[in-house]
Formats: sequence, structure tokens, C-alpha cells
Amino acid sequence: YAFTAIEGLLFFREWEHMTNVDIIVFTISCVTTVVAVSYISPAHTLIPHPSQSFLNSPLLKANTIKEHGMVLEIMEEHGFNKCRQSTEVCKNLEVVDMSVPMKFTYRWFPIMSMVAAVACPWLLFSMDCVFATLVYLTLYGLYSGWTLGLHVSIFGYVGMKKIAHYDNADFQELYRAERKVTKGELTPAWEDVVHFVILPNYKEDLEVLRLAIRSIAGSQIALAQICLVLAMEEREEGAREKADILTREFEGSFRRCLATYHPPNLPGEVPGKSANTRWAACRVLEEFLPSLGLCTTNCVLTVADADSEFHQEYFAALTYHFVFAGSPDGETPVRFLTIWQPPILHFKNYHQQPALTRISSFITSVHELGNAASPRAVRVPYSSYSISATLAKAVGGWDPDWISEDWHMALKCFFATSGRIRIFPIFLPVLNYAPQDDSWWKTTVARWVQAKRHALGFAELVYFNEQFSRIFHSFQTQQEKVMFSYKAFFLWVKLLMIHLVMGTVAILGPMNGFLMVWILKHESPRDLNINSWTFLINCVCQSCNLMATSTVVLVGVEIYFCVRNRIDDSDDPNLSIRWRWKPLHFTMVLLESLAIFPVMISLGGLAEWIAAFKTVKTHMFHYEVAKKPTLAVQDSGMNQNGGSKAEASP
Repeated sequence: YAFTAIEGLLFFREWEHMTNVDIIVFTISCVTTVVAVSYISPAHTLIPHPSQSFLNSPLLKANTIKEHGMVLEIMEEHGFNKCRQSTEVCKNLEVVDMSVPMKFTYRWFPIMSMVAAVACPWLLFSMDCVFATLVYLTLYGLYSGWTLGLHVSIFGYVGMKKIAHYDNADFQELYRAERKVTKGELTPAWEDVVHFVILPNYKEDLEVLRLAIRSIAGSQIALAQICLVLAMEEREEGAREKADILTREFEGSFRRCLATYHPPNLPGEVPGKSANTRWAACRVLEEFLPSLGLCTTNCVLTVADADSEFHQEYFAALTYHFVFAGSPDGETPVRFLTIWQPPILHFKNYHQQPALTRISSFITSVHELGNAASPRAVRVPYSSYSISATLAKAVGGWDPDWISEDWHMALKCFFATSGRIRIFPIFLPVLNYAPQDDSWWKTTVARWVQAKRHALGFAELVYFNEQFSRIFHSFQTQQEKVMFSYKAFFLWVKLLMIHLVMGTVAILGPMNGFLMVWILKHESPRDLNINSWTFLINCVCQSCNLMATSTVVLVGVEIYFCVRNRIDDSDDPNLSIRWRWKPLHFTMVLLESLAIFPVMISLGGLAEWIAAFKTVKTHMFHYEVAKKPTLAVQDSGMNQNGGSKAEASP
């Protein structure tokens, strides 16, 4: 009776009592509302088209600050409050000791959460709790359809507009303009900031490394403020020769060209990007900074995949954000509590990607861009990101025994700072390569290898659960515990649901369809029928899930045309019309994606189940590499035999 009463209150009119006019008006209102959301931010700040912006060539304009008005509004919308201060009056960064050995009490959590998510609705249905089963699947569909579907698509579209505004900006010129109206000489100054860009790599194609390095060297501040760090693996044959070639070639493009060589078989390490990054970062903090006479508080570390192509303005934008990320006197500067994240787009070899790889690239890229563009989204760093040297040193650097170096470093910083860390977007995208091999089948296998490795991030929930309990009990006041728990809860839900939905959607989706058919064929229970609000909401949620696939593809195609000038072979005059004409391109890609989507979610789900079972035994996983394109056959006397290249580190 209670549910029937709630139904009458929430569902404003029974479906059978609605006239055709009511239905038409209701449908138009819903469509209008959904479309309207794409034109506004959650803070109700209008994001106009870039053509309406003052920006074109900022250096030729008289009022630089006004011309960058939209960029400044976007930064403010995401919580960027400009504050410069002297380091002499700021509070030192205080962190919790993160070197306490783990007990790994929660190894079973990933697999138990997967089993529970699948078993719960089946158990409820077997107990004749049909309504409870429907509510469970409706809530599941609501989360997956909105949070992981339409929400990221809508904000992915908003993110493209923000990218277009940032693309026109000149952050160094903006800094100079604001400096003229700023009273006093506060630190750090623009020229005080030094960037160390760490490129972990192992058996990388030389031309792929050159592509990444050239993109970094393209920054206007590269020669004066960027130090390139080639993080090599000592066990790679010819690693020193490769580093020497690149160092000689680019030494005139950077402030310094440095190389580190990660020794093999160090105790407690798993060979991979995390271990290599830790070694390189330690060399930077312990050796390079003192030898170069640099202050840790003015240095930024950027960790990137070896195939990352940076936007030429990224490091200038990063410098601007770092300089102004201060705080009132007596407080810890925000720059020491921030990880900066550019949108990551797996579009560099877009034209060579088969359908399965392309839909995966769409989903990942749109998800990352959508979360970056949504001011209230919970974020974790992904692939390539930047962090202050002060924060990296304070937390003890990267842990070499965890495979998801980006997620793990974010969680480590979150707990070390008692939840004060934030991930701040810089809307200047990094493009990199999706897995690619000699044939579509080998490429699919390479993508499967990568999917299995990405799924191993499930193990981070083991780390999260154990650290949360320890940090929670370290607080002295109830208010501190409540605030920390509030922040931790949403981060925990995000980490869990990314893996849980991918692992169960191929099972719970068909089960939801089965339940709909069962309800239509049976008259009992009496108060549950096609006119009940729960049934109708479930239908709406499933419609959102179906729409999400199409909207992700639509936004993915828009992203393609937004960054097309940076994609391989985009300037080929013989490029097929299917890539050049947007309507045809969208139609072809949508049909391919819809056809291959069931295969993708099935394989993705299988990868999650494999990861959950592996986590029961250990958190130290073998780093399986995925093949990516070889760009050079022979270069500088080094024989690069065709085929494929491996990712950042094995």
C-alpha cells in the first residue's frame, strides 16, 4: 500500500489518463530539457561558441584580460580562485605517513562486490520479491544510463567548447597582463617555475618518442623552463644509445635533457610504469634539483605515456595555474594540493582503428572529457598528469608495486593530505595512440591485452578500503571524520562503479529485459504493472542506456573533427569521404559501433572478472604490454623492424 501511495504522489498522472496532447507536450518538454543541458554548466554559466569570443590572436589585442574572459570564467567555474603569495608566509604541507605496511584485509572485496551485484537481483526474484528486483535494476539502470552514459556525453560536448576556448588562449601573455595590475612582487614568478617532464618508456619506437618530445618542445617555455627526463629501463638492450641519440637531438630545445636508468629486480617492485616513474622522480628530487640549484617548491613533475602528444600551450597553462594557485597567508598553498589533468584522447591513430578499438576509444575519451568538463564531477588522474614536486616528495613518491600508477598516486595523495587533494582540469587535450598491430585481429588482441591491464585498477579498492579505516581513526574531532568520510564516499563510489558496471552490465542488462517481459506476461503482483511509476522509470533508464551509446558516438565524432588536425594522416588528400563528411562519418561509425557494442561490453566484463579474481591472490601484477603502431622502420642507424611497439613500460 505504501508503494502504491508513493506512486500516486510521484507520478503526476496515470499513463492511461493522458491525452495525445499531454503525451506530445510531455515528450517535447523532456527533449527540450535534455538538449538545453548541453548548453549550460551545472553552475548555470553559459559557454558560448568560441567564434563569439574575443580571442583570435591575443598578442594583437589591447585588453588581454578581457579577451581571455571566457577562459577565466571556465577556470572560476571549476573552483580556481587566483591567489598569489610569498612562500615565506605560507604553511608547510603536512601529510600523513603513508609508509605503514598494508595488511591487505580487503583482498576479497572486488570479487565479492561483483558476485553480490549479480546475485542480489536473482535472489530477490527467486524469493518472489518482484518489486524489489525491479527497484534494484531500475537504480542500476539509472546510474549506468545517466552517470556513465548521458552525463558524460552531455559534458563531453561542453568540454569540446571549453577546449576550443583554451585553444585560442595565450597564458603567458595573460600572466603578463595580470601582473601589471597586481600590486607587489609575490612569489613564485612565472620564470621561477620549472617543469620536469618524465617519459617512462621501454622498447619504444624511436619515432614515437620523438613525436612526444617534439610536442613538449613546441611549448613557448620549453627552452627556459622545461627539463626533459627520459625514464629508461636499464634492462632494455640499447637503452643508453637510444637516450644518447634523443638527448643530442633535443638538447637545444629544453633547459636540460636528462636520462635515468631504472635498475631491474629491485626488491618489492613490479616492472612497469609505476616503478620506472618512481625511480625517475627520485633522481629528479634527490639529484637533479640540488645539482641545478632549483627549489622543490617551484618545480612541477609531469608524468606522461611515451606516445603522448601535448598541446603546445599546455605547459604555459600549467605554469599559469601553478603560479596563481596560492592561498591566504598562513595556509597551505593550493598548488601543493592539486594534480592537474589534461583531457586524454585516444585518437592519434583514429583512421587505423577497427570498430572494436574505436568504440573503446570513444567511451574512454568521452568519459574522461565529460568528467573534466563537469565542475562537480569526482575525478582521478589518467595516463598523463602533472603534480607539484613538493606534494610528490611529501607523500613518498610513486609506489612501485601497484600497476595503476595514476589512480594509485591520486589515492595516496588523497589519504596523505586527509582528503584535501583535488584534480583540476586544463582543457588542452593530450592525444595518444590506441593499440594497433599488423591486422585487425591482432589489433583486437592488443586491445584485449590493454583492457585486462586497465581492469587491474580494481585492486585499488583494496588499497582504498584499508587506508580509509586507518586515516579515519587518526582524526581527533567528529567534524573532521564527517568531512573526510563525505569526500571519501563519493571517490569510493566512483572507483567501485566504474569497474562494477563494466563487469556486470552484460549480465544485468539482459536480466532487466527478462524481467520486463515477465511483468508484461503476468498479472501478479497486482500493484505492479506497466503503468506503475517504477516500471516506467525503468523503461526511461533503459532508453537512456540505449541513447548513451549513440550520444557517446556522436560526441566522439565531434571530438574527432575538433582535433582532426592533430590526427595521423588527416592531411592525406586521398582520405576517404567517410572521414571528411561529418554526416556520413557519424552514420558509418554509429552502425559499426552498435554492431560491435555487445562484443565490447562482454569482453570488458570478462576483463573485470579476471581482474577481480586475480586481486584475491595479490596486488602485484605482471605488466602486460599492448602493441601500438611503429612509426619508423629505420632511424639513426638503429634497425626498427616493422610491426609494432610496446607501451610505456612492461
